[in-house]
Amino acid sequence: MKQTMVLAGIVIAVNMLSGRIYAMASRRIPTSIQAARDPAVKGVLLRNPNPRGCLPETFEKRCKDAPAYGHFPGRRGAVPFAEGLFVSYRWFDKKTIAPRFPFGFGLSYTTFQLGGLELFQRGVGRDRMITVRVSVTHTGRRDGTAIIQLYIHPIPGGAIERVVQKLEGFQGVELRPGPTRQISMRLDWKDFAGFNGQTNTWFVPPGRYEIGVGTSSRDEPLARTINWPSATP
Repeated sequence: MKQTMVLAGIVIAVNMLSGRIYAMASRRIPTSIQAARDPAVKGVLLRNPNPRGCLPETFEKRCKDAPAYGHFPGRRGAVPFAEGLFVSYRWFDKKTIAPRFPFGFGLSYTTFQLGGLELFQRGVGRDRMITVRVSVTHTGRRDGTAIIQLYIHPIPGGAIERVVQKLEGFQGVELRPGPTRQISMRLDWKDFAGFNGQTNTWFVPPGRYEIGVGTSSRDEPLARTINWPSATP
């Protein structure tokens, strides 16, 4: 059974049986959602409460953009794991493919602004600790929660294969309209490390690393660069 709602000129098609998403936004129908009979779904559509969730995966624009394209369903019950390290958003980053909805993306009925990114470092080698601080300002009119995400961009090239970026931390910030709150996240040597399959060890290649902070894997308005002076085995 389907029900149709019109909210602010947007058509919402809701299937009340299975609870699965069956189609993404298109040009002809702005939004198409399939949801179970649940007051929570109705509440989000009617802006109460304000949504705070973020996507744990990446949605592609075209089937051929997906990592499994050309490999699934495989042959004789076996599907090759062709993407290797580059799963989810890492595949789209490596191939420079623009997704329909990126990893970490989320919607809200209010707005936030990030600023004041600071890095504080202490220790060396495996004892090195980096504290990342950022200010979050509520610039909208409704109470809401921002999910702030922290990404590390490893050095390209080198002795081991690295991803373009990887999520290494996130934190929810619940705010009323107006105030600014500072949050902190910590990184240690393991967050910068890569795996060497020949020596079967984790280590940090020396060089410069970018630390990005934002609200999705494709929205990182704040960035700073740090230097890792020597390899850390």
